[in-house]
Amino acid sequence: MRPAPYPAFRWHWKDVLSYKWKQPQHINVLELTAFLAELRRRTRDLTQHNHRFFCIVDSLVTFYVLGKGRSSSKRLNRICRRVTALTLASGVLPISLWTISKWNFSDGALPRSMADLDDELAEYINHLYQEGDNVTQAGWTVSGLKRFLPRCRPHLQTAQLFLRNWHRVHLPQRTSPLPWLGAKAMAAAAARIGRFDLALLVLIGFSFFLRTMELLSLRSVHIRLFPQDGTVVIAILNAKTAKGLQQSLSLHEESLVAILQFLMDRARPSDYLYSFSVATFRHEFACLVKAVGLSPESYLPYCLRRGGATAFYQRFGLGRTVVQGRWKDATTARIYVDDARATLIQLLLPAPVTALQQHLASFWRVALPGN
Repeated sequence: MRPAPYPAFRWHWKDVLSYKWKQPQHINVLELTAFLAELRRRTRDLTQHNHRFFCIVDSLVTFYVLGKGRSSSKRLNRICRRVTALTLASGVLPISLWTISKWNFSDGALPRSMADLDDELAEYINHLYQEGDNVTQAGWTVSGLKRFLPRCRPHLQTAQLFLRNWHRVHLPQRTSPLPWLGAKAMAAAAARIGRFDLALLVLIGFSFFLRTMELLSLRSVHIRLFPQDGTVVIAILNAKTAKGLQQSLSLHEESLVAILQFLMDRARPSDYLYSFSVATFRHEFACLVKAVGLSPESYLPYCLRRGGATAFYQRFGLGRTVVQGRWKDATTARIYVDDARATLIQLLLPAPVTALQQHLASFWRVALPGN
Protein backbone atom coordinates (compact mmCIF):
# COMPACT_ATOMS: atom_id res chain seq x y z
CA MET A 1 0.00 0.00 0.00
CA ARG A 2 1.51 3.32 -1.09
CA PRO A 3 1.31 6.12 1.50
CA ALA A 4 -0.13 9.51 0.64
CA PRO A 5 2.59 12.14 0.19
CA TYR A 6 2.95 14.87 2.77
CA PRO A 7 2.10 18.29 1.20
CA ALA A 8 5.52 19.85 1.78
CA PHE A 9 4.80 22.59 -0.77
CA ARG A 10 2.43 24.27 1.71
CA TRP A 11 5.36 25.31 3.91
CA HIS A 12 8.25 27.75 3.47
CA TRP A 13 11.68 26.08 3.71
CA LYS A 14 15.32 27.12 3.90
CA ASP A 15 18.58 25.15 3.69
CA VAL A 16 20.25 24.59 7.07
CA LEU A 17 22.89 22.10 6.01
CA SER A 18 24.08 20.99 2.58
CA TYR A 19 27.28 19.32 1.37
CA LYS A 20 28.60 17.12 -1.41
CA TRP A 21 29.03 13.40 -0.91
CA LYS A 22 32.64 12.37 -0.42
CA GLN A 23 32.29 9.24 -2.54
CA PRO A 24 29.69 7.77 -4.92
CA GLN A 25 27.18 5.36 -3.40
CA HIS A 26 23.78 3.93 -4.24
CA ILE A 27 21.07 6.57 -3.92
CA ASN A 28 19.28 4.64 -1.15
CA VAL A 29 22.47 4.59 0.93
CA LEU A 30 22.95 8.33 0.37
CA GLU A 31 19.33 9.12 1.31
CA LEU A 32 19.56 7.19 4.57
CA THR A 33 22.99 8.67 5.31
CA ALA A 34 21.49 12.15 4.91
CA PHE A 35 18.89 11.26 7.54
CA LEU A 36 21.68 10.04 9.84
CA ALA A 37 23.59 13.31 9.32
CA GLU A 38 20.53 15.32 10.36
CA LEU A 39 20.00 13.09 13.39
CA ARG A 40 23.63 13.55 14.45
CA ARG A 41 23.33 17.32 14.04
CA ARG A 42 20.30 17.41 16.32
CA THR A 43 21.64 15.08 18.99
CA ARG A 44 24.74 17.25 19.49
CA ASP A 45 22.43 19.85 21.03
CA LEU A 46 21.51 18.63 24.53
CA THR A 47 18.32 20.70 24.48
CA GLN A 48 17.06 18.52 21.63
CA HIS A 49 17.31 15.31 23.64
CA ASN A 50 14.08 13.54 24.69
CA HIS A 51 12.13 15.39 21.99
CA ARG A 52 10.22 14.38 18.90
CA PHE A 53 10.76 15.90 15.49
CA PHE A 54 9.41 15.41 12.00
CA CYS A 55 11.73 14.42 9.17
CA ILE A 56 10.43 14.59 5.61
CA VAL A 57 12.11 12.36 3.03
CA ASP A 58 11.39 11.95 -0.68
CA SER A 59 12.56 8.34 -0.90
CA LEU A 60 10.07 5.56 -0.27
CA VAL A 61 12.92 3.15 0.45
CA THR A 62 14.25 5.43 3.20
CA PHE A 63 10.72 5.93 4.53
CA TYR A 64 10.04 2.20 4.82
CA VAL A 65 13.49 1.36 6.21
CA LEU A 66 13.14 3.99 8.93
CA GLY A 67 9.65 2.73 9.71
CA LYS A 68 10.74 -0.90 10.08
CA GLY A 69 14.20 -0.20 11.49
CA ARG A 70 15.80 -2.81 9.27
CA SER A 71 16.46 -3.67 5.65
CA SER A 72 17.47 -6.64 3.52
CA SER A 73 20.49 -4.58 2.38
CA LYS A 74 23.61 -4.99 4.52
CA ARG A 75 24.72 -1.42 3.82
CA LEU A 76 21.36 0.03 4.84
CA ASN A 77 21.32 -2.18 7.93
CA ARG A 78 24.66 -0.75 9.07
CA ILE A 79 23.24 2.77 8.87
CA CYS A 80 20.03 1.64 10.60
CA ARG A 81 22.01 0.36 13.57
CA ARG A 82 23.69 3.76 13.94
CA VAL A 83 20.31 5.51 13.74
CA THR A 84 18.90 3.20 16.43
CA ALA A 85 21.91 3.72 18.70
CA LEU A 86 21.62 7.51 18.43
CA THR A 87 17.89 7.56 19.10
CA LEU A 88 18.22 5.29 22.14
CA ALA A 89 21.16 7.22 23.59
CA SER A 90 19.56 10.65 23.17
CA GLY A 91 15.89 9.84 23.63
CA VAL A 92 15.14 11.61 20.35
CA LEU A 93 12.12 10.25 18.48
CA PRO A 94 12.18 11.05 14.74
CA ILE A 95 8.82 10.83 12.99
CA SER A 96 9.32 10.18 9.28
CA LEU A 97 7.07 11.62 6.60
CA TRP A 98 7.26 11.01 2.87
CA THR A 99 6.79 13.54 0.09
CA ILE A 100 7.29 13.41 -3.65
CA SER A 101 10.53 14.75 -5.08
CA LYS A 102 9.02 17.77 -6.85
CA TRP A 103 7.71 19.01 -3.48
CA ASN A 104 11.16 18.74 -1.90
CA PHE A 105 12.58 22.24 -1.54
CA SER A 106 15.87 21.23 0.08
CA ASP A 107 17.78 22.57 -2.94
CA GLY A 108 16.06 25.90 -2.97
CA ALA A 109 17.24 29.40 -3.83
CA LEU A 110 20.28 31.10 -2.39
CA PRO A 111 19.96 33.05 0.88
CA ARG A 112 17.92 36.19 0.42
CA SER A 113 20.24 38.46 2.40
CA MET A 114 23.90 38.69 3.33
CA ALA A 115 22.97 38.04 6.95
CA ASP A 116 21.34 34.74 5.94
CA LEU A 117 24.42 33.84 3.90
CA ASP A 118 26.65 34.56 6.89
CA ASP A 119 24.49 32.43 9.20
CA GLU A 120 24.40 29.46 6.84
CA LEU A 121 28.13 29.64 6.10
CA ALA A 122 28.88 29.77 9.82
CA GLU A 123 26.63 26.74 10.36
CA TYR A 124 28.47 24.90 7.58
CA ILE A 125 31.88 25.67 9.12
CA ASN A 126 30.61 24.49 12.49
CA HIS A 127 29.40 21.27 10.85
CA LEU A 128 32.83 20.66 9.31
CA TYR A 129 34.48 21.23 12.68
CA GLN A 130 32.09 18.89 14.51
CA GLU A 131 32.54 16.18 11.87
CA GLY A 132 36.33 16.33 12.13
CA ASP A 133 36.86 17.50 8.54
CA ASN A 134 39.87 19.47 7.34
CA VAL A 135 40.07 23.17 8.22
CA THR A 136 41.41 23.74 4.70
CA GLN A 137 38.00 22.92 3.24
CA ALA A 138 36.38 25.60 5.39
CA GLY A 139 39.03 28.12 4.36
CA TRP A 140 38.56 27.31 0.67
CA THR A 141 34.80 27.80 1.01
CA VAL A 142 35.16 31.25 2.58
CA SER A 143 37.85 32.27 0.08
CA GLY A 144 35.74 31.06 -2.84
CA LEU A 145 32.77 33.14 -1.75
CA LYS A 146 34.94 36.22 -1.32
CA ARG A 147 36.47 35.76 -4.76
CA PHE A 148 33.35 35.02 -6.79
CA LEU A 149 30.96 37.15 -4.73
CA PRO A 150 33.13 40.13 -3.68
CA ARG A 151 30.27 42.15 -2.23
CA CYS A 152 29.82 39.57 0.54
CA ARG A 153 33.29 40.21 2.04
CA PRO A 154 32.30 42.71 4.77
CA HIS A 155 29.21 40.68 5.72
CA LEU A 156 30.75 37.29 6.62
CA GLN A 157 31.66 38.29 10.16
CA THR A 158 30.25 35.24 11.97
CA ALA A 159 31.69 32.78 9.47
CA GLN A 160 35.12 34.44 9.62
CA LEU A 161 35.01 34.37 13.42
CA PHE A 162 34.26 30.63 13.37
CA LEU A 163 37.11 30.07 10.91
CA ARG A 164 39.59 32.11 12.99
CA ASN A 165 38.64 30.21 16.14
CA TRP A 166 39.17 26.93 14.31
CA HIS A 167 42.60 28.06 13.08
CA ARG A 168 43.49 29.10 16.64
CA VAL A 169 42.92 25.62 18.08
CA HIS A 170 44.08 23.69 15.01
CA LEU A 171 47.50 22.04 15.24
CA PRO A 172 48.78 21.39 11.71
CA GLN A 173 50.38 18.01 11.16
CA ARG A 174 53.59 18.47 9.22
CA THR A 175 54.80 15.68 7.03
CA SER A 176 58.07 14.08 8.06
CA PRO A 177 61.11 14.78 5.83
CA LEU A 178 62.01 11.81 3.65
CA PRO A 179 65.69 10.74 3.87
CA TRP A 180 67.70 10.09 0.71
CA LEU A 181 67.73 6.35 1.38
CA GLY A 182 63.93 6.36 1.54
CA ALA A 183 63.69 8.27 -1.74
CA LYS A 184 65.99 5.81 -3.52
CA ALA A 185 64.03 2.89 -2.06
CA MET A 186 60.69 4.34 -3.20
CA ALA A 187 62.01 4.99 -6.70
CA ALA A 188 63.40 1.46 -6.85
CA ALA A 189 60.08 -0.01 -5.67
CA ALA A 190 58.31 1.85 -8.47
CA ALA A 191 60.89 0.82 -11.09
CA ARG A 192 60.67 -2.85 -10.05
CA ILE A 193 56.98 -2.92 -11.05
CA GLY A 194 57.54 -1.01 -14.29
CA ARG A 195 56.31 2.39 -13.03
CA PHE A 196 59.29 4.37 -14.28
CA ASP A 197 57.18 7.55 -14.33
CA LEU A 198 56.66 7.34 -10.56
CA ALA A 199 60.34 6.64 -10.01
CA LEU A 200 61.19 9.76 -12.04
CA LEU A 201 58.85 11.92 -9.97
CA VAL A 202 60.26 10.71 -6.67
CA LEU A 203 63.90 11.34 -7.63
CA ILE A 204 63.29 14.68 -9.36
CA GLY A 205 61.00 15.89 -6.58
CA PHE A 206 63.60 15.02 -3.94
CA SER A 207 66.68 16.27 -5.81
CA PHE A 208 65.16 19.64 -6.71
CA PHE A 209 62.78 19.72 -3.69
CA LEU A 210 59.83 20.74 -5.83
CA ARG A 211 56.37 21.48 -4.55
CA THR A 212 53.78 18.82 -5.37
CA MET A 213 51.96 20.74 -8.12
CA GLU A 214 55.25 21.92 -9.62
CA LEU A 215 56.31 18.29 -9.83
CA LEU A 216 53.06 17.12 -11.43
CA SER A 217 53.19 19.99 -13.95
CA LEU A 218 56.53 18.86 -15.40
CA ARG A 219 56.57 17.81 -19.05
CA SER A 220 59.23 15.84 -20.84
CA VAL A 221 60.40 19.01 -22.65
CA HIS A 222 61.07 20.65 -19.28
CA ILE A 223 63.94 18.27 -18.48
CA ARG A 224 67.35 18.25 -20.14
CA LEU A 225 69.98 15.68 -19.26
CA PHE A 226 73.67 16.12 -20.08
CA PRO A 227 75.29 12.74 -19.29
CA GLN A 228 78.70 13.85 -20.53
CA ASP A 229 78.76 16.65 -17.93
CA GLY A 230 76.72 14.86 -15.26
CA THR A 231 74.24 17.74 -15.19
CA VAL A 232 70.45 17.90 -15.22
CA VAL A 233 68.47 21.09 -15.89
CA ILE A 234 64.72 21.51 -15.38
CA ALA A 235 62.35 24.36 -16.27
CA ILE A 236 59.49 25.36 -13.96
CA LEU A 237 56.79 27.37 -15.70
CA ASN A 238 54.15 27.75 -12.98
CA ALA A 239 56.12 28.21 -9.79
CA LYS A 240 54.37 29.35 -6.62
CA THR A 241 56.72 32.28 -5.97
CA ALA A 242 57.50 33.37 -9.55
CA LYS A 243 54.21 35.19 -10.29
CA GLY A 244 54.02 34.03 -13.90
CA LEU A 245 57.76 34.09 -14.58
CA GLN A 246 59.66 31.01 -15.71
CA GLN A 247 62.33 29.49 -13.50
CA SER A 248 65.07 26.96 -14.10
CA LEU A 249 67.20 24.80 -11.83
CA SER A 250 70.35 22.80 -12.47
CA LEU A 251 72.18 20.14 -10.52
CA HIS A 252 75.56 18.52 -11.11
CA GLU A 253 75.29 14.91 -9.92
CA GLU A 254 76.68 12.25 -12.25
CA SER A 255 75.10 9.25 -10.53
CA LEU A 256 71.68 10.96 -10.43
CA VAL A 257 71.87 11.89 -14.11
CA ALA A 258 72.67 8.28 -15.01
CA ILE A 259 69.63 7.05 -13.07
CA LEU A 260 67.35 9.69 -14.60
CA GLN A 261 68.58 8.79 -18.09
CA PHE A 262 67.89 5.11 -17.32
CA LEU A 263 64.32 5.98 -16.25
CA MET A 264 63.63 8.41 -19.10
CA ASP A 265 64.66 5.80 -21.67
CA ARG A 266 62.10 3.39 -20.23
CA ALA A 267 59.27 5.76 -19.29
CA ARG A 268 59.41 7.61 -22.65
CA PRO A 269 56.86 10.30 -21.62
CA SER A 270 55.20 11.95 -24.62
CA ASP A 271 53.95 14.97 -22.68
CA TYR A 272 53.58 15.12 -18.90
CA LEU A 273 55.93 12.98 -16.84
CA TYR A 274 52.86 11.80 -14.93
CA SER A 275 49.68 11.51 -16.96
CA PHE A 276 47.19 10.69 -14.20
CA SER A 277 45.23 12.87 -11.76
CA VAL A 278 46.52 14.47 -8.57
CA ALA A 279 44.33 12.16 -6.47
CA THR A 280 45.76 9.11 -8.24
CA PHE A 281 49.30 10.35 -7.60
CA ARG A 282 48.62 10.80 -3.90
CA HIS A 283 47.20 7.28 -3.70
CA GLU A 284 50.13 5.75 -5.58
CA PHE A 285 52.62 7.76 -3.53
CA ALA A 286 51.03 6.41 -0.34
CA CYS A 287 51.41 2.87 -1.71
CA LEU A 288 55.12 3.49 -2.34
CA VAL A 289 55.56 4.88 1.16
CA LYS A 290 53.97 1.75 2.58
CA ALA A 291 56.16 -0.43 0.34
CA VAL A 292 59.32 0.95 1.97
CA GLY A 293 58.03 0.33 5.50
CA LEU A 294 56.89 3.87 6.35
CA SER A 295 53.51 5.29 7.34
CA PRO A 296 51.52 7.06 4.57
CA GLU A 297 49.97 9.34 7.21
CA SER A 298 53.41 10.67 8.17
CA TYR A 299 54.92 10.88 4.67
CA LEU A 300 52.78 12.89 2.28
CA PRO A 301 54.10 13.97 -1.16
CA TYR A 302 55.44 17.17 0.41
CA CYS A 303 57.98 15.03 2.29
CA LEU A 304 60.07 15.06 -0.91
CA ARG A 305 60.58 18.82 -0.65
CA ARG A 306 61.30 18.75 3.09
CA GLY A 307 63.72 15.84 2.82
CA GLY A 308 65.41 17.11 -0.33
CA ALA A 309 65.97 20.59 1.10
CA THR A 310 67.44 19.12 4.28
CA ALA A 311 69.84 16.85 2.40
CA PHE A 312 70.92 19.71 0.10
CA TYR A 313 71.48 22.03 3.07
CA GLN A 314 73.71 19.50 4.80
CA ARG A 315 75.89 19.23 1.68
CA PHE A 316 76.01 22.77 0.31
CA GLY A 317 74.95 25.17 3.07
CA LEU A 318 72.15 27.70 3.42
CA GLY A 319 73.04 30.06 0.57
CA ARG A 320 72.73 27.53 -2.24
CA THR A 321 69.70 25.95 -0.56
CA VAL A 322 67.81 29.26 -0.63
CA VAL A 323 68.54 29.64 -4.35
CA GLN A 324 67.73 26.04 -5.23
CA GLY A 325 64.56 26.03 -3.11
CA ARG A 326 63.49 29.41 -4.50
CA TRP A 327 62.71 30.97 -1.13
CA LYS A 328 62.45 34.74 -1.11
CA ASP A 329 63.89 35.13 2.37
CA ALA A 330 66.89 33.34 3.89
CA THR A 331 65.37 33.51 7.38
CA THR A 332 62.28 31.64 6.21
CA ALA A 333 64.44 29.02 4.54
CA ARG A 334 66.56 28.55 7.67
CA ILE A 335 63.48 28.03 9.87
CA TYR A 336 62.08 25.58 7.32
CA VAL A 337 65.27 23.55 6.97
CA ASP A 338 66.19 23.62 10.67
CA ASP A 339 62.77 22.28 11.61
CA ALA A 340 63.03 19.51 9.02
CA ARG A 341 66.58 18.64 10.10
CA ALA A 342 65.55 18.48 13.77
CA THR A 343 62.71 16.14 12.84
CA LEU A 344 65.05 13.99 10.76
CA ILE A 345 67.57 13.72 13.61
CA GLN A 346 64.87 12.50 16.00
CA LEU A 347 63.59 10.02 13.45
CA LEU A 348 64.94 6.59 14.31
CA LEU A 349 63.73 3.94 11.90
CA PRO A 350 63.50 0.33 13.10
CA ALA A 351 66.32 -1.90 11.89
CA PRO A 352 64.00 -4.04 9.68
CA VAL A 353 62.74 -0.89 7.89
CA THR A 354 66.28 0.34 7.28
CA ALA A 355 67.29 -3.09 5.99
CA LEU A 356 64.27 -3.16 3.66
CA GLN A 357 65.11 0.26 2.23
CA GLN A 358 68.76 -0.67 1.74
CA HIS A 359 67.70 -3.83 -0.09
CA LEU A 360 65.34 -1.89 -2.37
CA ALA A 361 67.90 0.86 -3.01
CA SER A 362 70.45 -1.76 -4.10
CA PHE A 363 68.37 -2.04 -7.28
CA TRP A 364 70.27 0.94 -8.67
CA ARG A 365 73.64 -0.76 -8.19
CA VAL A 366 72.38 -3.72 -10.22
CA ALA A 367 70.65 -1.65 -12.91
CA LEU A 368 73.51 0.86 -13.17
CA PRO A 369 76.83 -0.73 -12.17
CA GLY A 370 79.31 1.83 -10.95
CA ASN A 371 76.66 4.29 -9.68
